[in-house]
Amino acid sequence: MDQPTFPPGMPPAFNDVKIYFSQKGISETEATQFFLFHDGKAWTNRKGRIRRNWKNIAYQWIQGCIAENPWLFRKDIH
Repeated sequence: MDQPTFPPGMPPAFNDVKIYFSQKGISETEATQFFLFHDGKAWTNRKGRIRRNWKNIAYQWIQGCIAENPWLFRKDIH
């Protein structure tokens, strides 16, 4: 089977994900969960298509985290 062709910036480096989550005030633990979840799915969507922009799905993940657990959001950096 052929290897998938990823667009530029995909898949992201784990360190890039940690930095992005930190900039948004979300913990490294949550960044790790996000990365492992999507890396385990080979950065594909439900239809098996390769994700084009990891920051879009990270933003949605973060919004879900804040909605479910508002105490995770570090207001001191915003």
